[in-house]
Amino acid sequence: MFLILYSINNYDIISIKENNMTIFFTQGKLLDPRKCWEDWIRLGSLAKVCREYTQEGTVNPNTGVSPNASAVQKSAYSYAVENIDVAKERFFFECRERGEVPTDDLWKEKLYKIGRLLYYQRRNRLDDFVKDNGLEVYAQDN
Repeated sequence: MFLILYSINNYDIISIKENNMTIFFTQGKLLDPRKCWEDWIRLGSLAKVCREYTQEGTVNPNTGVSPNASAVQKSAYSYAVENIDVAKERFFFECRERGEVPTDDLWKEKLYKIGRLLYYQRRNRLDDFVKDNGLEVYAQDN
């Protein structure tokens, strides 16, 4: 069961399950980036995260629809760019799990792609992200 209750200080409380409450839509963002990041890692796929959120009754209060894979991915990536060391550690771990040799070059290429996805409509923000993270060589090809 879910219920949209109210908004306080830009926090929308949107999900009530039995006796516990889940706050998902925070500070103008539709999903909690850290929760999306952690759930994606825990469950192993965006589809599984979406399924779990649907089962929990997590919905966008404007549309009444559960978040899709793209929304969860972008939210998780927004956590990653704010916590680059954590994201890099996870990237290297996943490379090793797949039998690949992780390198800083592979990481920076991935980081550029994450930034491009997050900031595709905000060119100035992407340019700042590229400059702040030393990704200029990866941006030249795009």
